[in-house]
Amino acid sequence: EAESVRRTLDAQIGFDLFEMSSGPVGFVMGAEYTEEEFHNDNDSQSVAGAVFGTAGGNSAGSRHYYSVYAEAVFPVLDTLEIDVAIRYDDYQGFGDTVNPKIAIAYRPMDNLLLRASWGTGFRAPDLFILNQAPAQSFPGAIDTLNCLAGDNFSCTNRQYETLFLSNPALGAEESTNKSAGVVWNATDGLTLGLQWYAIDLTNQISSVTLAQLLTLESQGLVPTLLQTAANVDRSNPTPRIVRDPVSNRIVLAVAPALNLSGFKTSGWDFDLNYHFGIGDIGEFELVSRYSRVTKFDTEFLPGSGFTTNLGFGLPEERMTVALNWALGDYAATFGMNHIGESTSVIVGGTRTLDSYTTFDLQVSWMTPWDGKLTVGARNLFAEDPPIDTTGTLGHPQWSRFLHDALGRVPYIR
Repeated sequence: EAESVRRTLDAQIGFDLFEMSSGPVGFVMGAEYTEEEFHNDNDSQSVAGAVFGTAGGNSAGSRHYYSVYAEAVFPVLDTLEIDVAIRYDDYQGFGDTVNPKIAIAYRPMDNLLLRASWGTGFRAPDLFILNQAPAQSFPGAIDTLNCLAGDNFSCTNRQYETLFLSNPALGAEESTNKSAGVVWNATDGLTLGLQWYAIDLTNQISSVTLAQLLTLESQGLVPTLLQTAANVDRSNPTPRIVRDPVSNRIVLAVAPALNLSGFKTSGWDFDLNYHFGIGDIGEFELVSRYSRVTKFDTEFLPGSGFTTNLGFGLPEERMTVALNWALGDYAATFGMNHIGESTSVIVGGTRTLDSYTTFDLQVSWMTPWDGKLTVGARNLFAEDPPIDTTGTLGHPQWSRFLHDALGRVPYIR
């Protein structure tokens, strides 16, 4: 049984600060106060550790925080606008933080917009990750250390007991965000947009996966302890791999919530929107977005060094395309969803997830009785998700973070 309660009081006011030659300066300010609490009560057998594979205890926590913020938009010129914002947050147990943002929009021509922004961000760890009870699980992974030592048994994806722990000492995440872009209304019906972004995040709040722990252990960044199962300290929130002193096989992996060093990512988004009509055939609209990640570097533990993490499970590109049609009481949409392939190096070779492209279709009719009838299907051609045969993903052999195995999903509404 679990319950989460959140009480929030907020207020906001907006008005014009003063007049500039190009117009009034819009201003808004506000404040927010929040109290939150939760409790999670498991059955007595789980608390006692008697339910093998999913055991966990009870947990609870509470806190309050408040914030104040303000934002102003300055019309410096008829073609130039500057947006300045600032936010102050004070969290119980984490202290306070100030995060500013500035954005600039410049329109040198009526059909051309240039824009850029810079800002910082802040996120305190949620109550659950601060207070959750120890949870036992058996995820699958390759024992990298023994595999590199020539133990073929360890080179296969196998399940190992892993203990996931909370960490009351967690700090808050901080980030810096930058972006720049252009929007061009090429014709009355055609709009093109291109945007670059870069995000640096530090003190990332996350639980390290078993696969990451074993990789870091092989690099000497996570300690190896030689102990029997009876001697393991299960309350210590320090990431580590416990191995049997005789066989060197994994006895237990301890994976607490941590402030990881973070990640650095950047990329491009390209948007296209084209509206056109073809006589008696109807009105059409083509909408497309293409996203390409040019960098995704991670450092799992402070000081371990940033490594490129674009690869398996993190494709470089995605694309969506939708063609909309309307004529009188009828409308239809045909769409495409594309996720690019991703490949990375593993012990003894490479692993690849193929690209994945699906198509959707829906048709609508506006009825004479002011109703709307829609019939459609997602993944129209029942495309199966790409399969990984290296055993890295365990079972099932497809990425639940990127794809689904639902096949064709017809619907009527």
